Amino acid sequence: MQRDVMLIRVTLKKPATVKKSARVAEEAAKIKGIDQGSVRASLTKMRGDNLLRHQKVMGEARAFLSFRSTPYGEDGWRMIQVKYLPDVMSKMQEFKMQAEELVYKIVNEDYESMVEDAKNRLGSEFEFVEFPSREQLAQEYSFEIKKKSFETGDDIRLQAASEIVKDIQHEMNAQAVEFAEEAKKDVVKRVENTCRTVVDTLENYGSGKAKLDSLEKKEKQLKAKIRSKGISVTDKDKAKVALKKVQADKGKHRVRNNGSAVENLKKLVTVIGEINVTGDEQIAKIGDTLSDLMEEFDGKNTKDDKTARRKCIETNKDILSQLKEIKLVRV
Repeated sequence: MQRDVMLIRVTLKKPATVKKSARVAEEAAKIKGIDQGSVRASLTKMRGDNLLRHQKVMGEARAFLSFRSTPYGEDGWRMIQVKYLPDVMSKMQEFKMQAEELVYKIVNEDYESMVEDAKNRLGSEFEFVEFPSREQLAQEYSFEIKKKSFETGDDIRLQAASEIVKDIQHEMNAQAVEFAEEAKKDVVKRVENTCRTVVDTLENYGSGKAKLDSLEKKEKQLKAKIRSKGISVTDKDKAKVALKKVQADKGKHRVRNNGSAVENLKKLVTVIGEINVTGDEQIAKIGDTLSDLMEEFDGKNTKDDKTARRKCIETNKDILSQLKEIKLVRV
């Protein structure tokens, strides 16, 4: 596997825009007459549209890399197949460029207005929030992309006693196997969670919609009864009470299905082959099956068409059954 896989890590850093204030917490506690240890206070020292845009770009970068790769260890490295690396690197460089353009604007165009805004908002507390200088602010941002080879003990040449070399190689190989298994688990869990969300969403929508339709039908009947000319005052009052109850039930009974569950699965299907870095045949087969079966479904027809919704539910239940057969523990 190591010849076809590389490791990539993206390290993102940005300055804190809030500052905890024990002083404000203490004063608030005194004013309210409550225990000081029960109060926490934070002051927003920086705000602005470009700060929010930069935060959004970083979130999108993290989400994109997570979607197109699998975890490797606990220090931020992720595994990706070599043939997909150029496309991922190109997109990450695009995110980096966007982030750096925003940092330039924040530091060189927005800085003075952010300082004035903070002074106006915070008053005498401004001196305690440790507002960074322009130079400090620039240094607190970073968007670093690193990549390296996926290596096992067989790839390393060591100058040491024979037994020591064997021990080190064995340890590295065992670690590589462990990380590969974790990558496999990650893919299976992603597919499992996404398929389960589809099943839960569509099943709840189907039963919920039937209940809502029933309530709406009853609501129309009661409204018609209230408007009828021959109804007595007593019956009219009873109908109004019943209508109020039905409308209250409708308010509590929300049916949610905006199509995102199905669309998210369809997006995941397009990268199963990519994130299947171990080349597991069962995962590959499930990916191909999902790709074929999900072609006829989308967010709209699984919402509007009862038959399509039912077929989609059964398809995903079958995939969930197949996922249970994948062995996630090496024997």
